[in-house]
Amino acid sequence: MKTVLSIILTLVFLTGFKNLQTIENEYLSFKNQYKSKSYSQLDSKILTEDLFENSDKMTLIDTPFLLPLKLVDTSKNGKEWGIKNLVDYDCRLINFTENKKFDCITTISYTSTAGDGNPIILVNTYDKKGKFLSSAKFDIIGQHDYSPVPTQYLSIIDCEKITMDLQLKNFEIVDSLGTEVLKYIGTDYLEEDYTISKNGIIIRSN
Repeated sequence: MKTVLSIILTLVFLTGFKNLQTIENEYLSFKNQYKSKSYSQLDSKILTEDLFENSDKMTLIDTPFLLPLKLVDTSKNGKEWGIKNLVDYDCRLINFTENKKFDCITTISYTSTAGDGNPIILVNTYDKKGKFLSSAKFDIIGQHDYSPVPTQYLSIIDCEKITMDLQLKNFEIVDSLGTEVLKYIGTDYLEEDYTISKNGIIIRSN
């Protein structure tokens, strides 16, 4: 009985070790291929609209890396207009930053086949062997109804603080002497702040 248990424990250990080696090898392959291909440094505020409009200039990440590195947002998977095949998932590299204890990877992805693609920005952290540590996800807010394009900024300062600022002006249609006109009714403000610990853990701070 002890021999059988010993064999099982050994197999579990070897399987876990093999999986860790596979993750490390995949991550090193990814890192060698993409670490020098950042589109933006993100050390100052950048308009998400600019990231959206210039995403075709960014490096497309190969499909085999998407699931192992958790670069896929599956919240719409299987729903109407969602991306049904991983091969159709468009994920592009915005920034790859190396820190002493972890790496920080920022991407833009299109999660739908409808409209503008419901783009999102993912900020993921990994240890030096490719183990996933944490993530922050931001929706890129598009134009709705008669409102102008929202003003939305992203910044990642020194791999320590992530900030997403959003200003959304709201209008409604009113009648003015028989003519429909737009009336400004107010501005919505939203700020999302995150800190990144020395060990690479992303924590919401507001």
